Amino acid sequence: MSDASPETGPQAPPQKSRTRVALEALLWTAVIVLAWVWGQGRVVPDIEEGKPAPDFALVSTRGRQFRLSDHRDKVVVINFWATWCGPCRMELPALNQLYRDYPPEAFQIFAVALQSDPEEVKAMAQELQLEMPVLFGNGALDGQYGIRGFPTTIVVGPGGIVLDVFGGYTTEWSLRRAVDAALKLRTGKV
Repeated sequence: MSDASPETGPQAPPQKSRTRVALEALLWTAVIVLAWVWGQGRVVPDIEEGKPAPDFALVSTRGRQFRLSDHRDKVVVINFWATWCGPCRMELPALNQLYRDYPPEAFQIFAVALQSDPEEVKAMAQELQLEMPVLFGNGALDGQYGIRGFPTTIVVGPGGIVLDVFGGYTTEWSLRRAVDAALKLRTGKV
């Protein structure tokens, strides 16, 4: 049987309506944009969970020196950020709230500024009224932790072992879940 009729000749396949073509193009555009946006928030550093966190000794905006290894008996959250990073600015107040909410004998948090002017770091810490230690990072630390994007947050458990790594903006709820789980490990109440 042939698709040709004696009067019209061969028939062309039915064409899609303009509306359907526009909707398909819009759908594919949305899929591509969403995939790109999802990928932006998933910039995970090279550091691996289950491995020891590299030690550091850094100075805070208040002139005090902090060493990670001095807190091996605690759960430590290390947040790497930059003054020019919008998501970092949004995340820092939630981290500061964690600092207030957890007991200092079991928990510590360090906000480590990288790729930022020291005066801008001090000004931003003051503007956001950060109580947690805000530390001046350096390029060596950037390399040790394999930071590829900001913000990056790392949860270190007892003994200095990396338990969780968050690349990109992280919600307070997600961080609380990770900290609570690490504190349970610390106390042995799993």
